[in-house]
Amino acid sequence: MRASSPRRRGLRGWRRVDVTADNMAMVGEKLRECGSMGGDGDPVAAHAFYDNQGRLRRLHATYGNGWRATLVIRTDGSFSLSQAIKLIHPAPARQSGDAK
Repeated sequence: MRASSPRRRGLRGWRRVDVTADNMAMVGEKLRECGSMGGDGDPVAAHAFYDNQGRLRRLHATYGNGWRATLVIRTDGSFSLSQAIKLIHPAPARQSGDAK
């Protein structure tokens, strides 16, 4: 029997739900409870994944200051939280005599 590829196994059967603006405060509070320290205030965008039994399993949030947080909730109730910031290196300023 051939094993399916990891890409096919992934989140099969999980349902993605975009979080509405009126629920962003709740998402921010849940992430702060779990230890999120990167974003200021509430997220500007978020989405959640629910498994086949309707349990919240993963929560992705993006903050206005560039921070992103991902909360993964396992079936035994334990969780892991990862955070990242998007760093953008500014382009060097051009001087008036520089060629394009």
